[in-house]
Amino acid sequence: MYYLDSNMVIYASGDSGVKGEWCRSVISMIETGSVSACTSYLTFDEYFYKIKKEFSHEDAVRLSEIFLNIANLKFIPVDKKVITTAHNSLQNTQ
Repeated sequence: MYYLDSNMVIYASGDSGVKGEWCRSVISMIETGSVSACTSYLTFDEYFYKIKKEFSHEDAVRLSEIFLNIANLKFIPVDKKVITTAHNSLQNTQ
């Protein structure tokens, strides 16, 4: 399972170049179920914070609704257990 970072949806929403195209294709793979992915509610906050600076309020709300409704994207809670697990995995990588 992959983690969908806020940058993926930021580029998918606002970049018309290669990065944006690639991010949109990854999100499409999530929607079709060919890639398994999750994200956190914190990602939503980061995403909305960024897009509300670049788009009108109405467009930011519309885009954030699209993000919240990405098919097959699992939202995980962020709590101390999740953060501790993430931190422990850092100890195993360099």
